[in-house]
Amino acid sequence: MSSNRGRGGVGRQGRSQRARLVEQRAREARRRRERNLVVGIALGLALVLVIGGIVWFVVQSQAPKDAAPAVGITEVQQTPEAGKPIRFGVDSAPKVVELFVDFHCPHCVEFEEQFGPVIQEAENKGLAKIEVYPLSFIDAGSVAAANAFACSAVAGFPRAYFNGLFANATQSWTDEQLLALVGQVKHSSTPAFEQCVTGKEQQAWVSSINEAASAKGIQGTPTVFIDGQELSLSGLTEASLRSQLGL
Repeated sequence: MSSNRGRGGVGRQGRSQRARLVEQRAREARRRRERNLVVGIALGLALVLVIGGIVWFVVQSQAPKDAAPAVGITEVQQTPEAGKPIRFGVDSAPKVVELFVDFHCPHCVEFEEQFGPVIQEAENKGLAKIEVYPLSFIDAGSVAAANAFACSAVAGFPRAYFNGLFANATQSWTDEQLLALVGQVKHSSTPAFEQCVTGKEQQAWVSSINEAASAKGIQGTPTVFIDGQELSLSGLTEASLRSQLGL
């Protein structure tokens, strides 16, 4: 009988242990389901944020932006000459900055965002004259934008238009966009300007600028010269540029 009680006791303990194991596994399964649910919700929220960010970026990149220079603009009306740049600033300025840029060049956009306000400050303080050579190597939008930039020089607002072109560099630069940009840079269009843009009246000048850049050995954009010396863009800082411009 004592032997039977022993077996019975072992059996009851075995059933109790199995019950505890079942309960433990059930708890672990619940925890796994809860963890999976939390991870799933987190991933879902992250996906929503990523998609929302992409949509916001696309919308913002397509929305025209007003050019907002750090300092005031001094405009000079001028007639483009073959192979000659569009000029900003006063002729008596002690420094000459030559800019070889493409209005659809991503690196030019980055350069303009970081260093454009410094160059314009020197321009407006009478410390630097800016000579702009708009190249048109990247696409048809580059060509159209360069032509419209020349038209803005004839109309008398090249600096404002230059700023506006770079502030909206994600635009494809259709005729409609180029004409609308005039209002965004706080100027009024004229029939002559519109005809210049839509009729590509400065196309020959645009081609002459490409030829002038090639003759000078320009191989990429942006390329910048200060008083005839090419500026090294590698490691360039705002402080070092300010120093070179006498600011």
